[in-house]
Amino acid sequence: MLGRLSHGERPAVLGAACIAVVAAATACTAPAAATSPVAATRAATRVLMVMGASANEPAPASTRTIAGMVRDAIASDDAVLDIAVDGPAGPVAHTPVDLVLRRGTQVEHDADRRARLTADLLASVGHTLATTAGSSGQVDTLGLLAHVARSPGSVTAVVFSSGLQSVGPLAIEAPGVGWDQVGTQKVVDAVVAQHLLPDLRGKTVVFSGIGDVAGLQPPLPDSVRVRLVNHWLGLCRAAGGDCRADQEPLPPTAPASTVPAPVVDVPALPPLDVARGDPIELPSAALFGPDSAALLPSASAVLATFARVLPADVRVRLDGRTATVPPADSARRFSLARAQACADALVAAGFPGDRITVRGLGYDAPLVADLDAGGRLVPDAAARNRSVTLTVTTNGGQP
Repeated sequence: MLGRLSHGERPAVLGAACIAVVAAATACTAPAAATSPVAATRAATRVLMVMGASANEPAPASTRTIAGMVRDAIASDDAVLDIAVDGPAGPVAHTPVDLVLRRGTQVEHDADRRARLTADLLASVGHTLATTAGSSGQVDTLGLLAHVARSPGSVTAVVFSSGLQSVGPLAIEAPGVGWDQVGTQKVVDAVVAQHLLPDLRGKTVVFSGIGDVAGLQPPLPDSVRVRLVNHWLGLCRAAGGDCRADQEPLPPTAPASTVPAPVVDVPALPPLDVARGDPIELPSAALFGPDSAALLPSASAVLATFARVLPADVRVRLDGRTATVPPADSARRFSLARAQACADALVAAGFPGDRITVRGLGYDAPLVADLDAGGRLVPDAAARNRSVTLTVTTNGGQP
């Protein structure tokens, strides 16, 4: 189960820091100031950009999709851009930016001047994104979505985040989440049941940078990136939002933040060393998609390489295991299917099938105990048990 903490641990506050996006926006003002010319347009087109901008994420950038959104808002002649950056107490709102092209106090109508002003404004927004530094020391995608939910009225929001949630009940490494569950409907259903999502009805959300990393954070395999995108789209839609992901990766621009952020472990296959003869634990999160016995292409490639270097006189045993989740018969069948998928990959690469033994152990012989005294799953132990163990015996021995 997911933890039952609410996501109200980091209440959002309004900051007073300035972001100089256009020359006219040089002084910090309260976003709700009655005298602000921007505030008067708040009932019109609103674009919100909210970002973590941590030290483990590439700097936010204006992709083609995002530039198009800003350009469309500018063309409406009645729009405002709000920017918020994550801080220790939650996202901090900065001075709104008037997106109306003006000559003095009047709307600019000359086509050539509008084109130049639009280009200048887009460049300024891009510069602001690239130089913005978050200070929370966390990756809190859920907190960014909560800020979107608190924004009044109909809003189009760009959420810049790697999606590698490191805080709160939806942290990737929190109980009930974990890489072997990320992207599953099971997680979405549990989150909804525990009322952990903000209300995003009436909000349009575009995720940018999900799965993009920088700093000390190890890169994500493509299969894991896809799983993470699906994870956040599922949660966002369950919260009532109109949600999509920008498919253009962020450029590898170094982050501006210097505040250390947690590193999230990424599923990876260990080195396959036949010379040692030790059992090798292959984690399911690096082999398969959630609740699937179909090998990921990346896993098939690793097993194929391993098969080609195996000596001719060895035998291989593949033992599939699951976490302790009844019924036992289903667990045995599922673990057998996963172990057989690994065997098939070895055979496809040329290793003799008659020298492979496949077993589906389910949770009959766990690598570690994965239930606590109350009978609840221990997340780290359960993740370790969800695996296929590969054992090689040399010199013709029987594994």
